[in-house]
Amino acid sequence: MTTKSPSCKQIIVSMDSENINKFMAFPSNYVTNLNHALKDIKSDIFIDFIHFNHCGLIIISNKVTFPFDLNGVENYIKKHQFYGLK
Repeated sequence: MTTKSPSCKQIIVSMDSENINKFMAFPSNYVTNLNHALKDIKSDIFIDFIHFNHCGLIIISNKVTFPFDLNGVENYIKKHQFYGLK
């Protein structure tokens, strides 16, 4: 996919490799659950997919996220006991 300008549709979540492995065991389930959590807080963004690199998880959304949306994602991850958020 190409874009005309830089994209700010990524959410980068820093965490250790143990937590990344737990999260990446069933990434499609977490995409679905994150989308339900965002829908519950009346957000109009949706998570497209999740992948990881050396920094942590990278969550790609359909729109630029606002702080309120970021709080929803952070709360979901903390609720599911994925520690190491920075």
